[in-house]
Amino acid sequence: MPNKGRRVGRRRRLLRVAAGQEGLFTAAQALDAGLDRRARYHHLTYGNWRRTAAPQVFRLAGWPPDQHERLRAWLLWAGPHALLTSWTALGLAGLTGSGPADPVDLEIPFGIGRSGRRRRHRLLRQLEDSGATESVRLHRAVTGAVTGAVSGIDGLRLRPPAEAVCAAILSGRSSAALRLATELLDSGLVEPGELSLAARAAHCGPVSDLLVCRLMAGRPGMPTWPTLSSA
Repeated sequence: MPNKGRRVGRRRRLLRVAAGQEGLFTAAQALDAGLDRRARYHHLTYGNWRRTAAPQVFRLAGWPPDQHERLRAWLLWAGPHALLTSWTALGLAGLTGSGPADPVDLEIPFGIGRSGRRRRHRLLRQLEDSGATESVRLHRAVTGAVTGAVSGIDGLRLRPPAEAVCAAILSGRSSAALRLATELLDSGLVEPGELSLAARAAHCGPVSDLLVCRLMAGRPGMPTWPTLSSA
């Protein structure tokens, strides 16, 4: 078989990529390794690869199970610098006791201008074509981050807890932000000062100030602050 060595080389190149991504890879990465659409069909048909929840993201068959596969697949689909920002993602990463929930929220720095718009439209079209519009929500990147992204939680890229609260505020989910912030403060994972600094850095505006005031009201050693309902 004259082409056997070439085929083995392609698979080895893909294996090296997937090994650094917990067995996951994209269709584009497979193509870069020399495996085109025809090869993809072959490997999916014979069970060497399997599809994930994310469009154009696959997993090598036989790779050890991963409890965070769904989150990793969506992050890989979203591209470099994408982050998990939601209460859902924090719960799945073990940062809160909220537990799994849908949908997954992704913060993506699309960039400005025509290229950013094209990228956003492409991802939205993929979600629509795959029927996953109810499973994932896309959000603009939070600017002015205080501490940057957390990268050491099972290899998942996500915002620090305080910044996740800001992401919820900026996406118009103040009630979810309040629940998340309350849980993080009660668990000791976030200090009130961290929440206030993150809110200012992300330019959340007066809503974030009221949110912080409400959270700190009545806590030991804290003064009485106005509430959202009385503002």
